[in-house]
Amino acid sequence: MDKVGDSSNKWAEDIYWSHFQFTHFYQILAGGCEQQLVIPDKFSNNLKNKLPATVTLKGPSGATWDVGLSTSDDKLCFKRGWQEFVKAHYLEQNDLLVFRYNGTSQFDVLIFDWKSFCEKEASYFVKICENKKIDSGGQAKRKLREPSLDGFDVNINNGAECDSSENIIHDDSMERMIQDVVSKATNFNGQPEVFSAEPIRTVQTRRKKKTPNNTAIISTPEPVQLSDSDMEATPVKKIGSYVEQYVSHRRAITEGEKNNALKLAEAASSDTGFKVVMRPSHVYRRFFLFIPTQWVTKNLSLRNQDIILRVGSDEWPTKFNFTPSRQCGGLTSGWKHFSIDNNLEEFDVCVFEPVNKSSGPVVLEVKIFRVVEDVIPLTRVASKSNRKPTKAPEA
Repeated sequence: MDKVGDSSNKWAEDIYWSHFQFTHFYQILAGGCEQQLVIPDKFSNNLKNKLPATVTLKGPSGATWDVGLSTSDDKLCFKRGWQEFVKAHYLEQNDLLVFRYNGTSQFDVLIFDWKSFCEKEASYFVKICENKKIDSGGQAKRKLREPSLDGFDVNINNGAECDSSENIIHDDSMERMIQDVVSKATNFNGQPEVFSAEPIRTVQTRRKKKTPNNTAIISTPEPVQLSDSDMEATPVKKIGSYVEQYVSHRRAITEGEKNNALKLAEAASSDTGFKVVMRPSHVYRRFFLFIPTQWVTKNLSLRNQDIILRVGSDEWPTKFNFTPSRQCGGLTSGWKHFSIDNNLEEFDVCVFEPVNKSSGPVVLEVKIFRVVEDVIPLTRVASKSNRKPTKAPEA
């Protein structure tokens, strides 16, 4: 029995460290932590070959610090620049920090107070003071600024200089600061989130029927969420009182079946493509497919764009939404249609391979490796609705 458990744990560890986009660790600050912070051995042993010499620490406020990695007594540490991060957040011994690594060069950090076991509220309001000029007395004065928004600095004190005295912030600046802090709050759910001050509107679209692999189709109009600015729009969970999701009727599956689907997908993968193990947020709700950041930076222009998914002779237009602040992105509108049309379920594996084209949108050839070959259409449900769930009609 122990061997089965050990085998299962080993498989889970291999998947986590080799396939998960986001990985996490926490540290409780010990004495002397203001000079450097040791990264846990398990984390560094699995990822040190992938980590750059300099990484970015992003605090809850959205402000960032460049921090160098170095080795001390065979331990990987945050070193150069760590002291500035400690001072900016007034870190104390026994404070707890949770780090989320984004797979490339950035760690998002949450900061918890050791006395209350709650987040340090002030960590969401950290400001960066930049050198502005040296006055006649030789003392450096600095301009208070907020973390940049889309590359533009927002001076919240309207040009006032920052010294040891308290700065006065105008009402409109404070409101703008609060909105920006909320919008930049670090999200630790493993998916990029977008907070928009603009209203979300719903439009009805009717998609073209597709019948690859003799799968069931749904031809009823479905809501597509669009922000008025058409900005980096991760699908929103709720529109008013309407929350749509799908329920699986697939039989219970085994670890062996999941392993088999993954092994087949790995065998069919190449260095030019990527694979994704389906999760509930991909196929049952939200319908956002995160694309590995390393593949994105190597193969796509870092902007919003159209991507066509192809299975055999059938094609589905999708929208790739890129989030510059996180240097990552994924498929939003159109991915839901693809997922439902192809009856994707949790733990199925999709292999995406780019098709060589001289012009036009990127085309990805998709191979689907199912955990269970027998397909049973999903049931669409909507919370806060009095209607009973309706099953998709058979083709």
